[in-house]
Amino acid sequence: MKTTTTAYPRLPELAPRAADESTQAYGLRALAFVLQTGVTATLNEETLACADHVYPIAIGHPDISLTAAVRLADVQREVRAALRRRASVPIAAEAPATTGAPERPTAGPMAPLAPPPVRPVPPATARPAVATPGPAPAPREAFAF
Repeated sequence: MKTTTTAYPRLPELAPRAADESTQAYGLRALAFVLQTGVTATLNEETLACADHVYPIAIGHPDISLTAAVRLADVQREVRAALRRRASVPIAAEAPATTGAPERPTAGPMAPLAPPPVRPVPPATARPAVATPGPAPAPREAFAF
């Protein structure tokens, strides 16, 4: 039996931020990267936030065409959707290392059975409570059928 492997092309990556590059310039470069490639998977949250932050600067240029403005709006929606998806995914916390036997459950079929509560026994010198007599029941003749 012969197995085949498929090699997928690598996703494009944005060059890291230069030391002398401003946040605004980096954000514009990231926005242009997403505009050209349509890829947000290789960008981290900080870079996506920079790209989202500079969108009003890019859209506010007086010589921008309607087609370019619509395409930039689409890119901004892609960037914001990527940020929302990443924010909604909970970060997996490391499981605490357990040593020894696992903890016993407190509920369910594997939980230990609890003994019934112990009721205190009254002392032998205590007098039993006497019930007070209530009203006598009415005789049968009192009811007219």
